[in-house]
Amino acid sequence: MADKRILAFNGTSITALRWQSGLVTTDQLFGADALGQEAFSAYLDSAKDSLFYVLADVSEEGFQLETIPYVQGSDRDALIKRRLGQFFFGTPYSLGLSLGRQKDGRRDESVLFAALTRPESLTPWLELIQKSARPLVGIYSVPLVLAENAQQLVSGHQQFLLVTMAANGLRHTFFSGGKIQFSRLSQLTSHNQEEFALTCVREATRTHQYLLGQRMIARNTTMQTFVLAHPDNHIALRAAIADTDRISFELLDLVSLAKKVKLKTPTPDSHCDALFAHQLVTHTPKAQFAPAIDRKQYRLTQIRFGLRAAAFAILFGCLLFAARIGMQWKDLQENAVVTNSQAAADNKRHAALIDELPKIKLTPDNLRAVIARYQELTQRSGGMTPLLAHLSAALEAMPTITLQRLEWNMGKVASTQAQSSPVGSPAAKAPLVATQPQVTTTLLVVARLPISTALDQRLQLETVDALVARLRTDSIQVSIVKSPVDIESGKALKRNSAETARPTGPPEFTIQLTTSL
Repeated sequence: MADKRILAFNGTSITALRWQSGLVTTDQLFGADALGQEAFSAYLDSAKDSLFYVLADVSEEGFQLETIPYVQGSDRDALIKRRLGQFFFGTPYSLGLSLGRQKDGRRDESVLFAALTRPESLTPWLELIQKSARPLVGIYSVPLVLAENAQQLVSGHQQFLLVTMAANGLRHTFFSGGKIQFSRLSQLTSHNQEEFALTCVREATRTHQYLLGQRMIARNTTMQTFVLAHPDNHIALRAAIADTDRISFELLDLVSLAKKVKLKTPTPDSHCDALFAHQLVTHTPKAQFAPAIDRKQYRLTQIRFGLRAAAFAILFGCLLFAARIGMQWKDLQENAVVTNSQAAADNKRHAALIDELPKIKLTPDNLRAVIARYQELTQRSGGMTPLLAHLSAALEAMPTITLQRLEWNMGKVASTQAQSSPVGSPAAKAPLVATQPQVTTTLLVVARLPISTALDQRLQLETVDALVARLRTDSIQVSIVKSPVDIESGKALKRNSAETARPTGPPEFTIQLTTSL
């Protein structure tokens, strides 16, 4: 975590404060002369990893309350810049603080324009900060810190005047609706309780008259004034500060407020310098006076911090992913061990079952022969059933044919790979490779045609051819063993009563069906 240091500027000199976990300590005081600036430069060089806040508590701070038309974006920025140039010409340390929009009329925006009106006293210190390349968070003033933390200091009041004492004097800050409207600093010479009380009453009266003249408060109303002081001084202050018909004073406990905001620095008196520094770091105001060029190193520091944070986030994500992968790998390793043990147990159980089987005295060749025989028997397991079913379906489609006799045979036929190759070619010299024997089923069918076809030989041949065509498939070969008509080459299909005797019965024919499994 970067070290945070507050440079309290009183108009001439700078007091370096260090903040750490709610504790504010004083490092060094630097005068406005050459020796002081040289010491300040050395101080900056020694504070390498630190963020610097400039807290100005000066009387040369101007305020101007204005209403502007409600615009947004670049138009609003240009309008505010033009108004700042009109109100506070010649100072780069100015800002416009929005106080919200009005509730009636055009609902214009109320803006408090503020500036440090004597920039030449602050510029040399800022140049030393830029020269040493130290990150400047911003330039703030005590009124800006009070405006950011007004609700913590005083709550439940719409309009009030807050009186605080610091090393540079007594400050009166006016709030309306929780927003800062005006602030002025009065110098103190001795900082004792009597001067504190007299200056508080006198400056409160002047501030009340100014606010009436600016119409910030209504006439015939009592202005509530809160004085922030140490509880040991309340009795003396209460005796010296008397309420009037226009101003009502109320004392606030500085020690209780410091505990409330978690300030660990002891508060022995009514000075609020440590409180302002603590609130500046813990509740940094959004508005500040420094130009963008003065905050360049701080922007670079923010970018570096963002990159480091992103890198750490990516690294953390990678570590989480690696841890997840490692856990998954561990689970896989455990599962692999369990699976291997189960596989070993199963192999052992399988070996035990094999050992319990009866021993068979067979050689590998005999075992292969047995398996081949088994496969052959498996191929024959279908028998004649498929071929007979095919024949039955064909005869059912041709009911005029009468089945007379069936003869079937199943046998094993060895086939060889034979190719017709030219003499002298490499393929012709290769030996014939015997393949696995095929089981051939042969069915011899003897059938009879109807008697009505006895005199019509052409019809007999057509009927037999139709049956053969119905029986022939890609796996079944059909051949005619005996035709019902004796057909010879060159002999006409006709019947001469003088040449052929009259038939004595229905014509018969024989066909053969062959299939290979």
